[in-house]
Amino acid sequence: MPAFTFEILTQDGVAVETETLPGAKAAWCYAEFLASMLREKAGARIVVRDEAGGIVIQTAAATAVASIGWCCDFACPLKEKPGDR
Repeated sequence: MPAFTFEILTQDGVAVETETLPGAKAAWCYAEFLASMLREKAGARIVVRDEAGGIVIQTAAATAVASIGWCCDFACPLKEKPGDR
C-alpha cells in the first residue's frame, strides 16, 4: 500500500503526518477526517502528497468537511446519522 503525506496548514503553522492507505480514494476520506477536526480553524488547508512528492489532493478544510455530506457511502463513519444532533 502506498504512503501519503498529509500537510495540514493553519494560521498556527504546518503539521505533517504520513499514513499508509490503499489509494487516493482512501486518502480523500482521511483528508475529510482531518478536516472534521479542523472545523474551528478558519482558512485551514490540507495538501496530500504521494510517495513521489506529487500533490494528489489540495483542499480547504471547509470543502472537505462539506464533501462528507455529499458522499454516497451511507456507511461512512463521518456522516451524521439521524439523531446525532
